[in-house]
Amino acid sequence: MSLTGERPDVFKATYLQDMAAPKNVSIVEFCESSEYCNKPLFPKQRLMLKLWFLEELDGWEEDILTGWIRGNDGVEICPMVRERIDILREDKREHFGEIILNGGRRGAKGYLTGAAVAKKIWQTQQLPDPGRFYGIDPDKEILFSVVANKLEQARDMQFADIASWASRCEPLQPHIPQILTESFSIHTAADREYVRELEAKGMKISADWSKLRCRPLPAKAGTLRGSTSMVVVFDEFAHMLGTEGAASGANCFAAAVPALRQFGRAGLVFLNSSPYTEVGQFFEEYEKAMMVDGSLPAYPEMFYIKFASWDLFSDWKKYPHRLTVDQQRVGALMVSPDAPDESLSTDEEFSKRKQAQSDERANPETYSVEYRANWAKVVDAYFSGPVVDAAFAPVFRIGDPVIFEKDIVPTFRQNYNYSYKAHCDPSSTTAGFGFAIGHMEMLPDPFQPERMCQHVVFDLVKRWNPADFPGHTINYLEVQQELAEYASNFRMYELTFDQFQSQSPIQWLNQELRNRRLSTRVFEVTATAENNWKRWETCLTAFNLGLVHIPPTCPDSLYAMDELKFLQVKKGSSRWSRVEKQDTGPIRTKDIADCIMEVTAHLLGDAIAARMGDLNQSIQPGSQGGYQIGGRQQGGPMGGRSSGSFDEFYQTQARLRGENFDPKRGVVRRKRNY
Repeated sequence: MSLTGERPDVFKATYLQDMAAPKNVSIVEFCESSEYCNKPLFPKQRLMLKLWFLEELDGWEEDILTGWIRGNDGVEICPMVRERIDILREDKREHFGEIILNGGRRGAKGYLTGAAVAKKIWQTQQLPDPGRFYGIDPDKEILFSVVANKLEQARDMQFADIASWASRCEPLQPHIPQILTESFSIHTAADREYVRELEAKGMKISADWSKLRCRPLPAKAGTLRGSTSMVVVFDEFAHMLGTEGAASGANCFAAAVPALRQFGRAGLVFLNSSPYTEVGQFFEEYEKAMMVDGSLPAYPEMFYIKFASWDLFSDWKKYPHRLTVDQQRVGALMVSPDAPDESLSTDEEFSKRKQAQSDERANPETYSVEYRANWAKVVDAYFSGPVVDAAFAPVFRIGDPVIFEKDIVPTFRQNYNYSYKAHCDPSSTTAGFGFAIGHMEMLPDPFQPERMCQHVVFDLVKRWNPADFPGHTINYLEVQQELAEYASNFRMYELTFDQFQSQSPIQWLNQELRNRRLSTRVFEVTATAENNWKRWETCLTAFNLGLVHIPPTCPDSLYAMDELKFLQVKKGSSRWSRVEKQDTGPIRTKDIADCIMEVTAHLLGDAIAARMGDLNQSIQPGSQGGYQIGGRQQGGPMGGRSSGSFDEFYQTQARLRGENFDPKRGVVRRKRNY
């Protein structure tokens, strides 16, 4: 009987009957049965696949899922996962529409995805004519696509996993003419009938007329746009970064979605990756999957799970789903460095735990991202997250046990025991305006608690946001008035500005503060690439040494914390690197961060240099005590003697450090007692 048919009435009845009832089996049977792929699963892998395909769980699988929902062992799963399954079943779906796997390396992401895609291929192949069934041109190929940054990566990793599962599936084997390096095709009944018709008419067939095809693709939006893809797998999707261009994850994802939509409930996209940064399309899709709308998930068709490299292999002996003899001999393929002895069953598992512990010691931050599947804050991050968190802690905690505790509460008014330094980072009126005030205190050394040393304590960090002003434009007159009030309250000895958009506020403030009889010096800081880099390095050292403290109660403390965490290092045009904001992601400013850097480097520059062993005290940009910050502009740091109270303050601080202070030269020199 021809599909183009001389008896369409008879064909239509038979065709629709065949379409409505393709043979189906559970995903576990498809994977493990000798009648299908004959590949074994670990117990938690079995659970994962059953969740994707909305299947009923056994009692012990429900227990594991409950543990995942509670966050046991660091697993994070999308909220209301059981409710999502019920919603999709009511919609007569057979699986989730978007599956996001944030898993550690070698955690079985590709293995399980390969199984799921192979099952989709087998289900689609059972349809006599998939094109007609889904209402698309019957001469169009239906694609099962794997997308990665490079074609080689897509081909050698995820595509190879899918090809392995498909070639092992006995019902599929007769319909796969060949598996090539960069594709394989699957015949349907309609393909065979069409070829027979052409041959009956005397036409020679040299091409492969299969309408189902699986292939790897490089990350280019053009390769996905317009394609008829039923399934798209993005491999290491978190690493497809970029603000523009065809290879960015956002553009590739946007190109793939319309292709999936034409298959309705049958469309399926996998976003697989070990985590990278909290930016890009991968992170944005994660945030969508975690959203709730009242008592329901906002996007019920989305499934998200975060798991470490070893989570799907762990505790396999606890559950009734047993492994093969060979699997039991080897045990878990990945083992946690924290695994207790009683959870390990084989010599291989003990050896793997030892190696994991060694790997984590060698590079804990990388291990946390690549194996524990924790988000990295930023590519080439300048500050580490824990160091920034410590600077914003509500109390100072030095060592173990606690040496001292000191609440940091911004008073917004001067304590006459200290001298205050402030810095502004203005920008255009439609961008942010950062500000910070800080002072030095003698507090216990975090590494030598019996010794006192200089710390920077910030009194205020603030950012004026254009969104808070009418017309989304900062009113500089309001900001200037507020700065004048801070100068009056703190009696700061100097208030500096970055070079951008600073001349007008500097002139106004100098006049206003003179009228208020304040001796605060207001001037512009200029700097070269070298000076900027050295100031940032001084600031980084101070943070790493635990010498910087920022009150978490300030209005913009949380934003300042995020700015610091999202800073990244970039190579400059000269030999000096640059510390820059990100171009994509949730935090794309560094207004407050620049102010924190300037105040920290200015107040602790000489102390950091001395601490690092530079006894000669070479000039440090931005260091307190008169070191040059840039050009010798009028009123600048090298412009002349400061007030008597300013000299007095430095003399006091120098005595506390066991150093001499020469106000004429503006250089602090450590006493030599040898």
